[in-house]
Amino acid sequence: MARSWIASNRRRSIGCLAPAAAVLTLLLTSVQDAGAQFAPGELPGPERPQSSASIYEVLTVPDRSPRGTARNAVSPDQLYEQGQRFWQGTDVPKDSAETAYWLKLEVASRIGTREQNALNLLAFLNVDGNGVKTDPVAARLLWELSAAGGNGTAMYNLGYLYENGIGVSADRDRARTWYERARAAGYEKAEDALARLKQ
Repeated sequence: MARSWIASNRRRSIGCLAPAAAVLTLLLTSVQDAGAQFAPGELPGPERPQSSASIYEVLTVPDRSPRGTARNAVSPDQLYEQGQRFWQGTDVPKDSAETAYWLKLEVASRIGTREQNALNLLAFLNVDGNGVKTDPVAARLLWELSAAGGNGTAMYNLGYLYENGIGVSADRDRARTWYERARAAGYEKAEDALARLKQ
């Protein structure tokens, strides 16, 4: 069943793989830049509580920053700089929550349609295993990143993973949450999936 579902959702957008690499480079650069701010031994260690948040939950932000600034009040090409201003305290008080808000928005805004399609295809390849090592955990992470960019197909696919326990423990509540997000993003098949969960 999973193979037929996946085949029906296959995207043939191989040309999108290069932009996906740019998004991953941006993520790695952001991590390296942030890591450069810590002295040896200051990075969070294993003694800290572990999070079960998804990439989607980590990168999704509300319409207003912690200080009340509307997300569209800052030009998309200035989001990183806005985060840096609050990280460094440049002409504003240092504020980690505000820094995180603008940096999350920067990363999520860079996951455009091409990158989302590339991430969806990469995730499909990791679930399908047709010529690629099967890795449903990697697929889940890739779909979460695509979903953070607002992709309804990825949200639906995540619901399917949780509904059927593919690479995750089966969890109807989490499946419902993903299907509801997919419906809110305009993905039409989500309505049928939500009805199926009610049975």
